[in-house]
Amino acid sequence: VLRYGPTNKYGPHLDGLERVASVLIYLVAPEEGGETAFPHSNGWLHPEMGEPTQGPFSECAKGHVAYKPKRGDALMFFDLKPDYQTPDDDSMHTGCPVVRGVKWNAVKWIHGKPFNGRSTPP
Repeated sequence: VLRYGPTNKYGPHLDGLERVASVLIYLVAPEEGGETAFPHSNGWLHPEMGEPTQGPFSECAKGHVAYKPKRGDALMFFDLKPDYQTPDDDSMHTGCPVVRGVKWNAVKWIHGKPFNGRSTPP
């Protein structure tokens, strides 16, 4: 579980360690800012799926595919290409700075292999 207060952010990064997908669960949404943005997403969307962000998004999120947090929502994206081995650079993401309020996230990573050598819970 991660807490972000005013000006807190999480810089651009790829999730690694054989994580097939990441699920971000928004427990508390900030009043302003705190979007999850995909900086390598220019041209990423199929034309029928919409356009990069416009409107009331923070500067960090503008011009990219981005999600504005809403309490109770979850955002899932794939970290690896379909071969399940090659990192997908399009999945690079950033937690934009919280401008006003606080953001709480829970993160669930989906692994392609047993994590820490375990295949079933203890």
